[in-house]
Amino acid sequence: MDAAQALTAAHAAALDTLIAREKDAEIRARQTWALEGLRGDLRPPRLSSADMNAFVGTYGPRRIFVQDGALWYQREGRPPYRLEPMGRDLFRIRDLDYFRVGFARDAGGRVVRLIGRYDDGRTDESERTGR
Repeated sequence: MDAAQALTAAHAAALDTLIAREKDAEIRARQTWALEGLRGDLRPPRLSSADMNAFVGTYGPRRIFVQDGALWYQREGRPPYRLEPMGRDLFRIRDLDYFRVGFARDAGGRVVRLIGRYDDGRTDESERTGR
Protein backbone atom coordinates (compact mmCIF):
# COMPACT_ATOMS: atom_id res chain seq x y z
CA MET A 1 0.00 0.00 0.00
CA ASP A 2 1.44 3.36 -0.98
CA ALA A 3 1.21 6.53 1.12
CA ALA A 4 -1.93 7.83 -0.62
CA GLN A 5 -3.74 4.54 -0.11
CA ALA A 6 -2.65 4.45 3.54
CA LEU A 7 -4.04 7.95 4.06
CA THR A 8 -7.32 6.97 2.39
CA ALA A 9 -7.52 3.83 4.56
CA ALA A 10 -6.91 5.91 7.71
CA HIS A 11 -9.60 8.40 6.65
CA ALA A 12 -12.02 5.49 6.08
CA ALA A 13 -11.25 4.03 9.50
CA ALA A 14 -11.85 7.41 11.16
CA LEU A 15 -15.17 7.85 9.36
CA ASP A 16 -16.21 4.34 10.36
CA THR A 17 -15.65 5.29 14.00
CA LEU A 18 -17.55 8.57 13.63
CA ILE A 19 -20.51 6.83 11.97
CA ALA A 20 -20.79 4.35 14.83
CA ARG A 21 -21.06 7.25 17.31
CA GLU A 22 -23.24 9.65 15.29
CA LYS A 23 -26.84 10.09 16.50
CA ASP A 24 -28.06 12.49 13.80
CA ALA A 25 -29.39 10.47 10.84
CA GLU A 26 -28.61 13.15 8.24
CA ILE A 27 -25.02 13.55 9.39
CA ARG A 28 -24.62 9.76 9.54
CA ALA A 29 -25.98 9.47 5.97
CA ARG A 30 -23.43 11.99 4.67
CA GLN A 31 -20.60 10.28 6.55
CA THR A 32 -21.66 6.92 5.15
CA TRP A 33 -21.72 8.45 1.66
CA ALA A 34 -18.15 9.67 2.12
CA LEU A 35 -17.06 6.29 3.50
CA GLU A 36 -18.51 4.46 0.47
CA GLY A 37 -16.50 6.79 -1.76
CA LEU A 38 -13.29 6.09 0.11
CA ARG A 39 -13.87 2.34 0.03
CA GLY A 40 -14.53 2.60 -3.71
CA ASP A 41 -11.18 4.35 -4.09
CA LEU A 42 -9.38 1.68 -2.06
CA ARG A 43 -10.80 -1.36 -3.83
CA PRO A 44 -12.36 -0.40 -7.15
CA PRO A 45 -13.70 -3.53 -8.84
CA ARG A 46 -12.78 -4.36 -12.41
CA LEU A 47 -15.69 -5.27 -14.65
CA SER A 48 -15.51 -7.75 -17.50
CA SER A 49 -17.53 -7.24 -20.68
CA ALA A 50 -20.06 -9.77 -19.37
CA ASP A 51 -20.30 -7.87 -16.06
CA MET A 52 -20.98 -4.61 -17.89
CA ASN A 53 -23.51 -6.16 -20.27
CA ALA A 54 -25.57 -7.36 -17.30
CA PHE A 55 -26.45 -3.70 -16.57
CA VAL A 56 -27.16 -2.60 -20.16
CA GLY A 57 -30.77 -1.61 -20.69
CA THR A 58 -33.51 0.96 -20.28
CA TYR A 59 -34.77 1.83 -16.82
CA GLY A 60 -37.71 4.20 -17.21
CA PRO A 61 -36.17 7.54 -18.29
CA ARG A 62 -32.64 6.20 -17.81
CA ARG A 63 -30.38 4.24 -20.11
CA ILE A 64 -27.25 2.23 -19.37
CA PHE A 65 -24.95 1.35 -22.26
CA VAL A 66 -21.40 0.24 -23.02
CA GLN A 67 -19.17 2.47 -25.11
CA ASP A 68 -15.39 2.44 -25.55
CA GLY A 69 -15.03 -0.39 -23.03
CA ALA A 70 -16.83 1.49 -20.24
CA LEU A 71 -20.31 1.60 -18.76
CA TRP A 72 -22.31 4.80 -19.29
CA TYR A 73 -25.45 6.33 -17.73
CA GLN A 74 -27.82 8.74 -19.44
CA ARG A 75 -31.11 10.23 -18.31
CA GLU A 76 -33.55 11.52 -20.97
CA GLY A 77 -32.62 14.98 -22.18
CA ARG A 78 -29.27 14.99 -20.38
CA PRO A 79 -25.69 14.22 -21.40
CA PRO A 80 -24.22 10.74 -20.86
CA TYR A 81 -21.85 10.14 -17.94
CA ARG A 82 -19.23 7.46 -17.52
CA LEU A 83 -19.88 5.15 -14.57
CA GLU A 84 -17.01 4.15 -12.30
CA PRO A 85 -17.54 0.96 -10.31
CA MET A 86 -17.43 1.21 -6.53
CA GLY A 87 -18.84 -2.24 -5.79
CA ARG A 88 -20.62 -5.09 -7.50
CA ASP A 89 -23.80 -3.05 -8.07
CA LEU A 90 -22.75 0.49 -7.12
CA PHE A 91 -21.25 3.16 -9.38
CA ARG A 92 -20.20 6.78 -9.14
CA ILE A 93 -20.12 9.60 -11.64
CA ARG A 94 -17.07 11.79 -10.96
CA ASP A 95 -18.79 14.88 -12.40
CA LEU A 96 -21.79 14.48 -10.07
CA ASP A 97 -20.48 14.23 -6.51
CA TYR A 98 -24.00 14.14 -5.05
CA PHE A 99 -25.30 11.22 -7.17
CA ARG A 100 -24.53 7.50 -7.50
CA VAL A 101 -26.13 4.70 -9.45
CA GLY A 102 -27.02 1.43 -7.76
CA PHE A 103 -28.72 -1.65 -9.13
CA ALA A 104 -30.99 -4.29 -7.60
CA ARG A 105 -31.10 -7.90 -8.75
CA ASP A 106 -33.82 -10.53 -8.60
CA ALA A 107 -33.40 -13.92 -6.90
CA GLY A 108 -31.76 -15.28 -10.06
CA GLY A 109 -29.14 -12.52 -10.13
CA ARG A 110 -30.62 -10.60 -13.09
CA VAL A 111 -30.43 -6.81 -12.84
CA VAL A 112 -34.04 -5.57 -12.59
CA ARG A 113 -33.91 -2.04 -11.14
CA LEU A 114 -31.75 1.06 -11.22
CA ILE A 115 -31.56 3.03 -7.99
CA GLY A 116 -30.46 6.64 -8.19
CA ARG A 117 -28.80 7.40 -4.85
CA TYR A 118 -28.24 10.90 -3.49
CA ASP A 119 -25.80 12.12 -0.85
CA ASP A 120 -28.64 13.19 1.47
CA GLY A 121 -30.01 9.63 1.62
CA ARG A 122 -32.81 10.01 -0.94
CA THR A 123 -33.29 7.39 -3.65
CA ASP A 124 -35.06 7.39 -7.00
CA GLU A 125 -35.83 3.95 -8.44
CA SER A 126 -36.59 2.93 -12.02
CA GLU A 127 -37.62 -0.58 -13.03
CA ARG A 128 -35.87 -2.15 -16.00
CA THR A 129 -38.20 -1.75 -18.97
CA GLY A 130 -36.04 -3.06 -21.79
CA ARG A 131 -32.67 -4.25 -22.95
